[in-house]
Amino acid sequence: MESLRRLRVFSGALHGSRAFTGPTSVMIDICNRCNFRCSLCWYHSPFLEHDDEWRKKVLDFDVLEGTIDELTDLGVQEIQLTGEGEPFMHPRVMDVIRRIKSRRLRLQITSNGSFFDDGIVSEIVDLGVDELSISVWAGTEEGFVGLHPGSSAKTFDVVVENLHKLHQAKRQQGVDLPKTRIVNAICTTNVREIPEMIELGERVGADEIYFRFGGITPGVEFLSLTEEDVRYLKELLPSLVKSREGKRPETNLGGNMLDLLDTGDFDRNYLHGLADQIPCYVGWYFARILVDGTVVPCCACDDSKEMGNISRQRFRDVWNGERYQEFRKRAMGSLDDPYFEGCGCLSTCPHYHSNAAFHGRAPVRMSNRLRRR
Repeated sequence: MESLRRLRVFSGALHGSRAFTGPTSVMIDICNRCNFRCSLCWYHSPFLEHDDEWRKKVLDFDVLEGTIDELTDLGVQEIQLTGEGEPFMHPRVMDVIRRIKSRRLRLQITSNGSFFDDGIVSEIVDLGVDELSISVWAGTEEGFVGLHPGSSAKTFDVVVENLHKLHQAKRQQGVDLPKTRIVNAICTTNVREIPEMIELGERVGADEIYFRFGGITPGVEFLSLTEEDVRYLKELLPSLVKSREGKRPETNLGGNMLDLLDTGDFDRNYLHGLADQIPCYVGWYFARILVDGTVVPCCACDDSKEMGNISRQRFRDVWNGERYQEFRKRAMGSLDDPYFEGCGCLSTCPHYHSNAAFHGRAPVRMSNRLRRR
């Protein structure tokens, strides 16, 4: 079945605009609400302007329930609950999780980890949630407070304790899931806490610690890494990576992170010149549903490329509709096309590595034809 599905996905890309099966993965923004105001957050930073009404939005559960069933029927394999808010602030988040796992879909959730009481932790483990990505962005109480205005050391302690609970629950039940990934966005405020971030991951039994550079947006430029910060990282990372060979939790500090430091352009434009070297295949393997039901083809486009809306249409009709077919056709050409104006594809493509992997996995006869059209 899996080989047949892959063949259908590749066949769609070969066609150039149609999809012969559903996406592999769908990201759903179920909630825009968040109890944190992280300085680096594109959606809730206190240093950026936001619409208060927008911040209150949640995706209707009845719409969600029907869409989850439809996605399953289309052959979707994974749902990601993430996006522009904290998923656990949705009033029926556990019902959403139960529905997804009852359909035997892989489930990845991005959270700040502050809502994991004993009951939630126990059920997350019981249901077999596959992966939790917890955004911490610090290794100490001081560092946490510095990047989370309005929070306190107690808030950090709660998150750490909840991570401990999760690890203990997995051990008690003798299971490996959910895989726990601690995510740290690196900026000038926390760059010198990387060793402490690793120590924290070790203490709480994390499976992986993922680091990324901040993704600085206009309004928070003061958080950008300085030249001194870059020199510090270039001295720290090689020895730190070598000292952690074969140790857990895993990190991504080698290779790509060091390469990005050498570019000198890692805040927002580190992919410049790369994303347009191969076709964009995201229209065949991924979709995102925003909190108002709007379907968009990727994370870079947000609502600038609305394909349809699940509050008014079936997802199947959106996926197979004329707008999506137009997007796929255009994405096989140059991303410098005015059609993609406002998407930020060339500088911030969040799917570049997935596109490269897709391009590399295509059967030989197909890959010879899968090129910029």
